[in-house]
Amino acid sequence: MFSPRRIMVFSLVLGGALRSYGLGSESLWVDESSTARRMGLSFVELFFDMGSSSQTPLYFWISKAWCTLAGMGEIALRTPALIFGVALIPAVFVLGRELIDRNVGAWGSFLTAINPYLIHYSQEARPYSLLALLSVVSWWLLIRWMRSGRSADLVLFLTATIGVLYTHPFGILILPTHLAVLLLVYPEVRERLTESDLRWLLRGMELSGLLYLPLLYRMALGFRGKLSGGSVAAWIPDPAWLAPVHTFERYFMNQELTLSVLVLCAIALVQGIRRGGGTRRLLLLAISAWMAFAWLPWLVSKTLSPVYFHRYTMPFLPLVTLLAGSALARMPNWGRRASVLVILALSFSPLYRYHTLYDKAPVREVFRAIHERLDPGDVVILDTVWTNHLLTYYLPLPEGATQVRPRSLRDLDGPLANAKEIWLITWEEGDVGVEDYFLSERTSDWTLRSRQALSESPLRNPRAFTFQRITISQFSKTPTAPSPQPVSVPEDHFDRSLEE
Repeated sequence: MFSPRRIMVFSLVLGGALRSYGLGSESLWVDESSTARRMGLSFVELFFDMGSSSQTPLYFWISKAWCTLAGMGEIALRTPALIFGVALIPAVFVLGRELIDRNVGAWGSFLTAINPYLIHYSQEARPYSLLALLSVVSWWLLIRWMRSGRSADLVLFLTATIGVLYTHPFGILILPTHLAVLLLVYPEVRERLTESDLRWLLRGMELSGLLYLPLLYRMALGFRGKLSGGSVAAWIPDPAWLAPVHTFERYFMNQELTLSVLVLCAIALVQGIRRGGGTRRLLLLAISAWMAFAWLPWLVSKTLSPVYFHRYTMPFLPLVTLLAGSALARMPNWGRRASVLVILALSFSPLYRYHTLYDKAPVREVFRAIHERLDPGDVVILDTVWTNHLLTYYLPLPEGATQVRPRSLRDLDGPLANAKEIWLITWEEGDVGVEDYFLSERTSDWTLRSRQALSESPLRNPRAFTFQRITISQFSKTPTAPSPQPVSVPEDHFDRSLEE
C-alpha cells in the first residue's frame, strides 16, 4: 500500500482539484451576495455590521483584503473559502497524526478530500470552511501544547481559538470541546502539567476572553433581537427532533455513502472501547464536538429560539472523517482496499451531481437576460426584499430604469405612475404578493404579457442546499402597450409558458 505521506499528498491534490473545478460556473446565491455587499465596507464597519448577516467578522476581513487585490468576480469572492477548504485536508492529517498516528491522519485526509459537503462549502463565499479549518487547528495545537509544554504552542493555540470565536457565532462552542480535551481526552498528560503551565493557560484564556467581549456583546444583542422576532436569523426553522442525527445524511449527500461511513465509525467505536489509546481519545473528542456543535444548539432551539442549522455544525465533520479513517487504517489490506473502492464508488454519484447539475439558482443568466431588454422608464420589482444584493451585483440598471423592493403594496404607487414596462422578479412565493395584486381585479392598468418559472428539473441537484425557485413576470400597460417579445432566457434554465 501507499505510504501515509503519499496518501496525504494525493488527497491534497485530489481535494484541491475537486474544490477548484467549476468554482465560478454558478451564480452567487443570496448569502454570497451578502458577502459581496460587505466587501464595500471598511474593516471597522465590518465589525459593527455583524447584525445584518448574523456572522462574525474574521472571514470578511480576510475576504476584503483579498478582493481588494483580486476583484469582485465570483471566482475571486469564493477563493478564500477554497483556500481554507483545501488547507483543511492537511490539517486533518496532522490532527490524526497527533491523536493516533500517520496512517489514521492520511486516511482521514483522504475522506476529507472527497467529502461532497466539504467540497460544497469550499466553493461558497461564506465562513464555514474557515470555521472547520480553525477548529481542527485549535484542537491540534491544544494537544500539541499539552504534550510539549512549549509557550509557542500555547500562543498559537490561543490565536487559533480567537480565530474560531471571530469566524462564526457558533465558534464559542469550541470551548467545551477544549475542556473535554483537558479533562477527558488526555487526563494522563494533564497530570504532568505544571502549575506554571496552567497559570499561563489561564492568563491566555483571560486575554482571549477580553478580546472576545466586544463581539460577545454584539452577539448578545443579536440574539435578543432574534428572541423578539427582529433578527435576520429569523429564517432558521425549528429543527426536527432528531436533526443532529439526520445531519449525517447532509454531510455525505447520499444515503448509501452515509451508511458506509457510519459503519466505519462504528468499527472505530468498537476499536476505541476495546483497545483504548489514540482511537479512544479521538472518539471522546468527536463525541464532545457532536454534543457541543449539534446537540447543544438543538437544545437551545427547542427551549428558546431556533439556532440549529446543519452547516453550523461543520467543525464536527472532520472528526467524522478521522473516525472513519482510523477504521480504515486498522483494517487488513484486502478489507481496506475493498472499503476504499466502495466509498469511491458511492462518492461518485453526489460528486457528479454536484459538478454537473445546478446547486444554486442561475441568477446571473436571468438578470443578464433582463438587462438586455430594459429601457428607460422600465421598473424592476423584487418581491423578496432579501434578494436586493443579488440585483445590485448582477443587474446594473440603465439610466432611467427604476428598481423597487416593496415592503408593502403601498410602496408601488409612486414608481408605477410613469412606468412603461414592469419586470417582476419573485423568489419562491414572494413576500408582498405583488404578482397576485397585478393579476387581481384590483388593477386593470397592467396586463401580463409573459411569465417564466425556473425549472425544478432535470438540471437541479436533488441534494442542493441553496436552490431557490425564481419567476419572472413581464407586465405592460393595458391600453396602449404593444405585444413585447418575452425575455429570452436559455431553455436549460426555464420552463416557458406564455400567457396573453
